[in-house]
Formats: sequence, structure tokens, C-alpha cells
Amino acid sequence: MSRVMKKTALHLLVIMAFGIIAYAGSFSNEFLYDDEYCVQRNPYIKDLRHIKEIFTKNFAAGAYRVDNFYRPLHQLAYLIVYQIFGLNVFGYHLLNFTLHLINAFLLYFFTLTLFKKRAMSFIASLLFLVHPIHTEAITYISNTGDPLIMFFGLLTLIFYLKTDKNLLWYFPSLACFVAALLSKETIVILPFLIVLADLYRGELSIRRSAKYIPFFLVMGCYILARLTVFNFSNSLNLFKMGNIYTQNLHYRIFTFFASLLEYYKLLLFPVGFKFDRSMTVFASFFLPQVMISFVLFLVFFYFACRDFKKDKIIFLGFMWFFISLAPVSGIIPVTGFTMEHWLYFPSIGFFMVISFFLAKLKTNINIPFHKNRELSVKLYIPVLLVIAAIFTYLTIQRNKDWKEPITFYNKIIKHNPGLARVRHNLAMAYGNLGLFDMAEKQYKTAIYLEDNYAETHYNLALLYIEKDMIPEAVSELNKAIAINDNFIYAHITLKEIYEKFSMTDEAQRESDKINGIISN
Repeated sequence: MSRVMKKTALHLLVIMAFGIIAYAGSFSNEFLYDDEYCVQRNPYIKDLRHIKEIFTKNFAAGAYRVDNFYRPLHQLAYLIVYQIFGLNVFGYHLLNFTLHLINAFLLYFFTLTLFKKRAMSFIASLLFLVHPIHTEAITYISNTGDPLIMFFGLLTLIFYLKTDKNLLWYFPSLACFVAALLSKETIVILPFLIVLADLYRGELSIRRSAKYIPFFLVMGCYILARLTVFNFSNSLNLFKMGNIYTQNLHYRIFTFFASLLEYYKLLLFPVGFKFDRSMTVFASFFLPQVMISFVLFLVFFYFACRDFKKDKIIFLGFMWFFISLAPVSGIIPVTGFTMEHWLYFPSIGFFMVISFFLAKLKTNINIPFHKNRELSVKLYIPVLLVIAAIFTYLTIQRNKDWKEPITFYNKIIKHNPGLARVRHNLAMAYGNLGLFDMAEKQYKTAIYLEDNYAETHYNLALLYIEKDMIPEAVSELNKAIAINDNFIYAHITLKEIYEKFSMTDEAQRESDKINGIISN
């Protein structure tokens, strides 16, 4: 084995060791939040006969819900895991972590191809793997789409770069782009990153422009399909009704800049992580968060442009970050506000820049080794290992927040007490432990805060059934149906109650409704 291969193998072993230490404690973490609908109550992942539905219906259709996400490969990954592990949570954590580790390896080889500097690749990949901001994308099972698009996205770019020597790599590159699009919508920006990679390499020219056309054609066809055939809610607007955020472009821009300030903080000083942050609309440019963020953006933009004539790495990192973040910026109101897992793919740009500066620490440190011999170590290595150790510790601590539902939901409520959905999930967790009075209190609080979730009334009804309060249960089931007449679980439970009390006509009515929902 050559010296270069040994060095690469050592780098990958160190990366893997840190990754295992950072995430080993998370493999027993329980299902949380949307895991109920994505995995636990999703019949599509439990039977191979549902592959057709996986590729033709929306992401949550298996749980009889309508959303506007189309992610068949995300669900297909769960289907494969289910065939091996069933509903053992270990299998789903193993899936996410394996993708995360492979992504760190792919990032190593992608940046090595671009920069030709092994030290930078090592730094970027290691810090990417253990940075605690990625726990939301990895430890939260339902976010498999994020590591999945990075897996296919980096393969797309790596194969594309190989076309310089062999054009046959073009076809697997294009195929991986299609696979990325079928994993999660936000990777639609990948063709722009291909152009960016060529711009960085000084390979951008009219002669090469024909190589971009198929990627942009695939992107265009995908967008057209999502606007028509696969536009399941007949709207690109995440919000059900218009509001000051969706109706005012400048408010969305101001809010995006405020979100950027939070992203900068979390990347540079990774503490204070929060899931389900409060939704604050920033309606003025002159608010401190907006102004400071805008000034920082201009500063970063200045240094990126100045760097374009030199190394171009700061320029590449800056452009990568903002191009990748564009689909979740909220400027087009198809997403909510600040979410940590949205940084999973864009953060590559940040780690590119960090690796550039850390790798400049080239001074050697002479360490006494053996029999008056000295071991020479480059200064960036101890600095990198210290930072990686700190990040690993913070990741281990952050993973504990996701350990079990009650701790997780109470932590959210502590910083955002007005979230009805979180109250509902906390109530479910209490109910699963037989703490029915505490569960009932949380269900009622959730209904008081926001009475538009059929699931809340349905689960409160199940609690009343456990307490043998049948009239109250029937009342809650009817309220759930009033909110969402296609909420099949409420109809199923009502049917069972009517059959138990020999209410034949009512049971038949519910049965007909159930059959109608299934057939649709």
C-alpha cells in the first residue's frame, strides 16, 4: 500500500471512529414526532405490494394523510429497513447513521477531487460528521431525506467530475440526480452546483455548456411534474391560508435574513439547539437581527468576491451555502421558518471554508517520541482534533435530548409553550405510560391552543375509551371527523364502538365511509 493510500485510510478510520463515538448512544432513541406517520403507522413500508403507491402518491398517503411531499426513495429506504428490522428502532437509526458516515467519506473524496489537498478534505469531512447541528437530520428518524439527498447529490457531482476523463460517467451522474430528486425536493438546485464546481475549476465555457443541458432538463421536468401530476395539495404554499408572511415578499426576505443570523450562530457556536422554533415574522429591515445579518452577508459576499481571483475556495463555500439554502429560504413560501436539519447539505459550504483556514496552520510541532527521536506534527492536526472532540461531546449531549418522548417534548414546550402539536404528542407519550390524567390535560391544552388537528380529538377519544367514558369518546371522534372527514382512524374506531353496542346502521355508515377513503 502506497504512502498516499495509507494516509487516506488513516483519515477515513479517524473519521469513522469519531462518528461512531458521537452517535453510538442514539441508536436506542425512541420514535418521535412524525415517526408515527412516516414509520410506525405507515402501511406502505410494511408490504412490498405497496411499491406502486410509494411512487405515485404523496409522502404521508400511507397514513391516510395529504401533504405535498413526493419522496418515494425516502419511503423505499424505510421499506427495505422494515423487511429486516420490522419496527425495531435500531434499524432506522442505523440507516440514518450509515448514510451520514458514507456522506462524510463522499465529502472527503469530492473535496479531494476539487481542492487536491488531502488536509482540507480531512478537516471538512471530520467536522461535518460530528458537528452537533446535524443531530436533527440524523437522530430524528423522519429526516432520512436529508442524508439521502446528500448521498445521491455528492455521487452526482463526483461522477460528473469523472466525465473529464471518461464520458461514460455522465449517465450514472444523471441517474444519481434523478435519485436525489426522488428522495427530497430541496436538491432541485443541484445543476447550479455542477456549474459552480466547473466555475471553481476554471472549466466553465460555452463548449462545455451542452453537458449541463440534460441536468437542467431533468430539473425542469421534475418541477413541471411537481406543479401538475405530483402537486398533491394543489398548492406550493406550505401554509393553509394566506397570512402576512405569505402575502408580503419583503417580510419573507427580512425573516430569511433573521434566520441566517441564527444559522451562523449555530454553525460557529453550536449550543442552544431547538426543535420546532417559534414562528416569528420580521416585518422591518431595521430590526437588529435583520440589519446585523444583512451586514454580515455583505461582508461574506465581499470576501467571497475578492477570493474569486485567488483560491476561489471562500467563493465556492459562500455560493454553495446560499444556493443550497435557497429552496428552504422561505422567500418562495413553500417552507416554514428556521429548521436545523435544513443546513445538512448547505453546511458543506461552511466546512469547505473552515477547512481552508484550518489547513493554513502548517507549522510543525516537535513532540518527544522514542530514544531521543522527535515526532513532527502539523499544527492544524491538534487544533482539528480538539475541535472535533468538542463537537463530538456536544453531539453526544444533544442526542440525549432525543432519547425519549417526554424529555423531548417538554424541552420544546419550555422554549415554545404555544405549540398545540407538541402538546398533543406529549399527551400521547403520557398516555402510553398510563398517565391518563396528565395526558388528558395536555390534549385539552392542545385543543385550546389550536383546534384544527383531527388527531388530537381522536387520541383524546382513545384515552376516554381506556377510561370507559364511551359517550365522551364518541363526542371526540365526531369532532375529529368534523375537522377532517377523511381521517380514517376516527371512522374505524367509531365503527368498532357502534358494533360493540349493536348499532348496526351507524356501523354500516362508518364502514361505507372507510371503504370510500381507502378506494380514493
